[in-house]
Amino acid sequence: THFPPPPKNNNINYPTRKKLTLSEWIAGAINDGDNHNNGKGSEATALLSSSLSSEYLKCALKIAHSLADQLCQVQVVAGQEVVVQKQGEKGDISWSNLVAIYVSAGAAVANALNGDEGDDGSVTVAAGGSSSSKEGEEEEKKDNTEKLSNDSDGAHSIIEPDPDILGQPPSSKPEELQAMLNSIIPDHSLYLEDDDEWGEDLHNADNNNGNSSSSVLCHDHDDVSVDRKKVGGLRPEKSWNNKSGGHTDHQTSHQTAIQYLNISSAKLEIENDESWHHHKQGDERMHIYLLGRVFFELFSGGRNGDTNTNEHAQLQGDSYSFNSLNLVTATNILDALGEDDQIFGSGDVSSDVTSQQTKRQRSISVEDLPLQLEQLRSSLGLPISLCDLIVNMIHCSEGVFSKDETYSTMADVKKDLKHMLEYPDIYLCDLNLKDACASGLHIDDNGMFGRDAESVSLKELYLSSSVPNGCVCAIVSGTGGVGKTTLLNEVINYAKSSSRDERERKDCVVLTGKFDKVSQSQPYSAVSSAFNEYCDWLSRAENASASEKVSLALKQDLSPVYVRTIAKLVPSLFKIIGDYVDGLDDTDGFDGTEKRLRFLLCRFLRIIRQALDSTLILCLDDLQWADKSSIALINQVIMAFDSSDDDHGFFFLGGCRETESDHALWKMISFAADLGIHTTKIELGGIDQEAANLLVSTKLKLLPRLTLPLAAILHHRCKGNPMFMEQFMAELCHEGLLRPSLALRRWVWDEEKIFERQLPDDLVEFITKSLDRLPKEVISSLCILSCFGTSTDCSLVEKLQNAARLSLSDPLDIAVAQGMLNKKNKTYSFVHDRVQEAVYNVMKPEERWQYHYKYGMSLCTVAMRDNDDDLLLIAVGQINLSGSMAHDDEDAERRVKAAKLNLSAGKIARGMSDLFSAYSFFDHGISALRKGHWENHYQLSLELYNGAAFCALANGDKHATLEILTDQILHYARCYADKMHAMFIILISFTHKGKVLSAIEHAFDVLSQLGEVFPREFTPDVVSQSYENTKAMLRHLSDKDLLNYKRVHDPMKEMAIKFLIKLSQAMCLCRPSDQPVIIMRIIEISLVHGFSPQSHVGFALYGSFIARTGDIRGGYRFAKLSKALFNKAGAAQSSAEGLAYTTQTIAHIEPIQSVIDLNTNDCKVIMAEGCEYDILLNSHLRCYLYFWGGEKLSRVLEFFEENRRMVIQHKHMSFLAMLMPARRTVLTLHGTSVEPLLNSANDLNVDSNKVDNKIEKSNLLQSTSFRFHQMLIAFMFRRYDDTKSFAVKYSEFKIGFWMMFFHQTMNSFYDGLVSYWIGREENSPKWIRKGANCKLEIQKLAELSPWNFQNKLYLLSAEEQFCERNFEFAERYYDIAVSSAKDHKFLNEEALANEMAGYFYLETGRRKKSIRYFSEAVKCYKQWEAHAKVKSLETYLEEVIAMSSS
Repeated sequence: THFPPPPKNNNINYPTRKKLTLSEWIAGAINDGDNHNNGKGSEATALLSSSLSSEYLKCALKIAHSLADQLCQVQVVAGQEVVVQKQGEKGDISWSNLVAIYVSAGAAVANALNGDEGDDGSVTVAAGGSSSSKEGEEEEKKDNTEKLSNDSDGAHSIIEPDPDILGQPPSSKPEELQAMLNSIIPDHSLYLEDDDEWGEDLHNADNNNGNSSSSVLCHDHDDVSVDRKKVGGLRPEKSWNNKSGGHTDHQTSHQTAIQYLNISSAKLEIENDESWHHHKQGDERMHIYLLGRVFFELFSGGRNGDTNTNEHAQLQGDSYSFNSLNLVTATNILDALGEDDQIFGSGDVSSDVTSQQTKRQRSISVEDLPLQLEQLRSSLGLPISLCDLIVNMIHCSEGVFSKDETYSTMADVKKDLKHMLEYPDIYLCDLNLKDACASGLHIDDNGMFGRDAESVSLKELYLSSSVPNGCVCAIVSGTGGVGKTTLLNEVINYAKSSSRDERERKDCVVLTGKFDKVSQSQPYSAVSSAFNEYCDWLSRAENASASEKVSLALKQDLSPVYVRTIAKLVPSLFKIIGDYVDGLDDTDGFDGTEKRLRFLLCRFLRIIRQALDSTLILCLDDLQWADKSSIALINQVIMAFDSSDDDHGFFFLGGCRETESDHALWKMISFAADLGIHTTKIELGGIDQEAANLLVSTKLKLLPRLTLPLAAILHHRCKGNPMFMEQFMAELCHEGLLRPSLALRRWVWDEEKIFERQLPDDLVEFITKSLDRLPKEVISSLCILSCFGTSTDCSLVEKLQNAARLSLSDPLDIAVAQGMLNKKNKTYSFVHDRVQEAVYNVMKPEERWQYHYKYGMSLCTVAMRDNDDDLLLIAVGQINLSGSMAHDDEDAERRVKAAKLNLSAGKIARGMSDLFSAYSFFDHGISALRKGHWENHYQLSLELYNGAAFCALANGDKHATLEILTDQILHYARCYADKMHAMFIILISFTHKGKVLSAIEHAFDVLSQLGEVFPREFTPDVVSQSYENTKAMLRHLSDKDLLNYKRVHDPMKEMAIKFLIKLSQAMCLCRPSDQPVIIMRIIEISLVHGFSPQSHVGFALYGSFIARTGDIRGGYRFAKLSKALFNKAGAAQSSAEGLAYTTQTIAHIEPIQSVIDLNTNDCKVIMAEGCEYDILLNSHLRCYLYFWGGEKLSRVLEFFEENRRMVIQHKHMSFLAMLMPARRTVLTLHGTSVEPLLNSANDLNVDSNKVDNKIEKSNLLQSTSFRFHQMLIAFMFRRYDDTKSFAVKYSEFKIGFWMMFFHQTMNSFYDGLVSYWIGREENSPKWIRKGANCKLEIQKLAELSPWNFQNKLYLLSAEEQFCERNFEFAERYYDIAVSSAKDHKFLNEEALANEMAGYFYLETGRRKKSIRYFSEAVKCYKQWEAHAKVKSLETYLEEVIAMSSS
């Protein structure tokens, strides 16, 4: 195995590799490693406890892995029994002399090197820096080997046990056993006290992950001394000398430094060795044994491992006889202590763990372990796992040391070394025996197991979402405990840690939240938490720059009222916005609709994404508990970002336990997929056995080879559920079947008893039974905490224990210590929702209800005292969970109190725009009322029913529920004023259901009760008279007068204005000729009784009406006035409905491109206002503005798709019917229509019949739109017969609308072009007169707005002159129509004018000139992205060219 070479210095030409023997490399590398770490501390975890530097051990591990990898490639004959010869016997193989290590040479030594370079690039250097022959090198190797074999100065000093203790039977007294243990185990974690200077330093070194001083080795020629201070439990005065051979002058000289720690490669040069050829056909275990001796020398810092098992080492200085058998005997006795014996007992719950340990049935014997092997564990301080690896290699052929753990294949050795190299924090970290004996097995979240494929898939999805305009949704589902949350965290951490330049991806902003079953009554619980945590993080000092960007963007985009609305749900936002909302009282806010809040939150997310120029990730876990409001919000966020036109991506990542297929979450995902959004569902099951073994290995910090038998049992019993396995392991530890061994200094287990142990099939049942080991007060506190969900703020716990006089904090802290809870960021949380579920199930139903009611009422008292709305929502939610406890028939006072509390909570939730939760509170309040409540508690009943009816309507609940609620109000209301709210809800309900005529009838009935009487049919005289009266009332009022007009004080008249506005909407659909009368009455009531917050809508409608009558300047004035009135009242007090009408009127005066920008701003306001009808209307009209304004068709399609999604989402079929014809036109022109193109009149007739069956014939607006677009498609593709057929039908449906919509004006423009074409083809004066009328209408508009209408007037004039055969005038008009369209940025009409001119020249016999105009038309259509039109026109142009050529 070769390692990457060091970077070369191009200015110096020298060899980059130096060949060393093992002993040469060891001596030099120790020096390099210690000098490198001098005063800096070590990096690796357990490596720092070694007397050698961490760098040395890392390199040694690489060398060991390289050698094992080489031997894995050697073919051996299996099955042959070979006895490994001991040191001194004939035929012994000393592989240490055959190890060749190649390192990088420094610049200084390279200048002195003149030796020969081998075939592999290595260079052999003699002492002093001169090159030597191979014979000299071999001689040097021989000398070095002899020195290493015969020198005993390399023995290592250790702490010696008390001679009086050795050989004596162990005492039964704990204090004497403790003393014995202190004397024989050099493990500072077991016996050094906190007041011990060296023990304290070692303790700090462990806790600080290597921040203590490492050992320093100072080389002086052949002498090597080591400072053992603070290492391995040794006192600082102990030292040892290393006089190993091969330590030449050039290796220690500061002038000729070699980079010993920069390894290029390492290998065994055994192919040319005679002894290797003699033994290479032997048992593979022999090779493992021989390599083990090499490893011993490598990791012991130069000592030879060929010491006879039975002889004692002679240590330098004070020499003692040390029998390793005594160590094993003593520690095995400690492992086998009975129940009443305690060494580390602390008196707490966990102290019983050590007393229950039993002797391991298959103990490991080390009776024949050489002294040097024990030194690896003790005095040198090497990690236990590395020592065991060497031990198991050396004893593999004898089977003396633990037959089941010795190595049988070199591949296993290689694999274990690889684990140590890749995961030193796990496999080179020694077990803290004291903590393990005292606290048992600690189950922490330290990795993901068996989910690599799913992780890669999700990461790829994230990458695909991080591209411009990317939008991806992914849901991870599975049973509880399979690792959904861990997988989500893995992807989130990957996204956070990814570099900005990777795949040219932007940075990411991550918002994470978790839903809770018990917290469903709290509005947007998980979403609010996600926003709040992010804003809290953003407000920190180190994030000041990002915080400033978000704050500035927020203030520029949203008004203070809207920002404060968000901040009420996200309190941490106040830390970012500063004093932006200071001075706003509660009265300045508004009782926002849920749709308004959803828009504001979507807008907030977009502001964050754009301000920080980042991909946005929204990660929400446990979506099975998500409330309907949150699901609706998530849906809107996905729709908004999918249709976003900025350059930032969005990735929604969710976790969900397996739920029913009709869950709202899956409906949302299915809906998103149907709309073409990239959605993915990943289902998790149990992990496989290999992953299970990796889990067990990681938790126990043992190599996977050792844990495989235990993992197989756990995987089988727990069905591969990772959490089940972890909980089972923790329980086995408490039962003593999995325990720490003092002899082996690691975890051991009893496989037979674990296999036979009874185990429930369900994880919750298992956790429930395991709770029995906890004290009663801890279980009781956990039960109380489980009533509040999976996580609870510490402040809430404190309030609860003060209000209910409980003691919760101390027992909960014990639960934290026992691994049942986490305590982080001032929050208690169960380690998993299944744990919370298990604790909750411990209680009987009656006990749960009692807890919910008792503690809910206690918190209500605190909430009302402190005016804490958030706490009141939690408290009332608890009361509602108590079931019948709150509705005791015997306690009327309790029921009324519960109803009043629910009314208060419902109003709070409604104010927070969570109408689903609000409805739940109102409904619980109604359920708490007893029979006769209308008589005994009238006002309470009226408010509850009105609140529930409003929420039911806004939530789109079944109409049956709404009818029950409104019927109750209408039946029991004591006056007509009390019925008004229900009456208005019924009117809106009729409109939503598409029952327009019913809505009109209902509105007239209510208005008559309010004193506003109308005839059921309006004659033209009535319409005219009404207009004249209104005009007279407004004649002497200036804009200033109207802006400062008095405010209405009569609530009945204010309600009448609201009914009239809704009636006007309905009249526009099916009785447009009668609509002006309703508009005039809105203005009259406002002028007589005062302006209401909705009066600006009346002026918007009035401006649209008078513009339609021809007074466009007057209409423009009142459109501007309407916007000013709206801005003055503010969105907090008024409806944004009028903005859609004002924009349409303004578009007839101001350039259409600027109006589009104005409409974009209005859209934000309307979305923030939250009215469903206004949102859909404005979005619908915006699509037409983009289409007729000449925007590229791909962008126009984006707006049509966005509008279609909203319409489908809100199930507003009237808007859908009006939208689809225009959308089909755009798709057809663009050439991406998924619908079959309509090629003939017959096809279109069939289609129209289908539409007529679906659309009410009374809805003339929808039918007119359908007919017009049939005609438009036929005209654009020059199908004359179809065009004429549809023109006739359009004329039949075309009626007089009294509203000034821009798309209707465009209808007149194209109607004129079609009429002139038919009139010319048919020589029909009738059609030509119709075209002239359309031209006159456009001419009036061109006088007011040349930018928008001049080019259209010129094109109609050209067609008129063509019909009248005034060809010279026609030519001029065609040319100026083209140039005017180009000047005014109407790309679509520039193309159309060129095409019409082409037909003119072709029909007048000038084919060559027509080709030029057709070619320009094709060019413009291509720019407009009308691909289907381009293809059609190019085909026609080819025919023209062919005719011209012939």
